[in-house]
Amino acid sequence: MELNLLTIDRARSALAGGDAVVAVQAVDDYDARFPGGALAQEAAVLRIEALVKLGRLDEAKAAAARVLALQPGFSIGAWCAALDPAPAIAVPLSAALQEAGLPA
Repeated sequence: MELNLLTIDRARSALAGGDAVVAVQAVDDYDARFPGGALAQEAAVLRIEALVKLGRLDEAKAAAARVLALQPGFSIGAWCAALDPAPAIAVPLSAALQEAGLPA
């Protein structure tokens, strides 16, 4: 498995395990190693979810604004439809993204 995917998987696993601090660290690592990489949008979304879970809503909203600036047509529904995550992942993720200000 490629290092970029392993880094994103570490963030996903951390979030699934309730460790938002490790998730942010993994996304920071991804951004440092792979700026503008193929999984940059997913990294940004994972960052937003982790920041919301940490109660760092202002940072989550700023990250959401960056996502919308880079992809003005972004919507949570379209993003989830493309990835087809399990409901146990999609529901809390969608709620966190909406709380950060991304459109449903």
